[in-house]
Formats: sequence, structure tokens, C-alpha cells
Amino acid sequence: MAYTGTEGEMISRSEARLLLANYQNSPAYPANNNTEGILFGRVHLEDILSQSGCKGVRIYYGKVGPLITDLVQLVIVGTDIDGNDMTNLILDTGLPCPNYCSSQSTKL
Repeated sequence: MAYTGTEGEMISRSEARLLLANYQNSPAYPANNNTEGILFGRVHLEDILSQSGCKGVRIYYGKVGPLITDLVQLVIVGTDIDGNDMTNLILDTGLPCPNYCSSQSTKL
């Protein structure tokens, strides 16, 4: 299957809030140390997306260590037209929420 770069779809804020509430009310939330999200800077995301042949990104779940109290991390790689990971640039160590969160007025 050839990927076009249009995979995924935009959703409304209310749909996003429902997804987040479902996660926060599931066993995964405490198992992920109550991590709500992780912020990544634009420059690094653009570096990944600007690779020749990049059609999108894949986001893997990771953890800093094996314990329940260890921080959750996301690992981001570019993907090519065939959906293969492009491993020249790999993004990690974003800023986790809680600690680095949106203000309440702009938060999902």
C-alpha cells in the first residue's frame, strides 16, 4: 500500500476530549504514571518531516524504564511511501504533562 501523506483525520475538540477522558479513566493512565501528553518542538518535527521521501510519522510508545513509576515517552520516526520507518532521525525526550502542560483555558 502506498501512503499519500493524508492518513489520519481531523476531529473536533469534543471528540478529542472524549478520547482523552476514556484514556484517563482506563487502567492505562495510572500504568503510564498519569502522563497526559508529551510536547515536542516544531524544529525537530520539521526535521523529520523534511527528510526526502517522508510521507508521515509513526509514534511509538516507550518508557524510560520498566517500572510503573518510570516516565512514559513517545518515540517519533518518519515513514516513507511504503510505511517503512525512516531511522536516520528519531525523536524522543519530549516534555511530559503533567509538569509541562497547556493552561487550563487552552487544554483539550
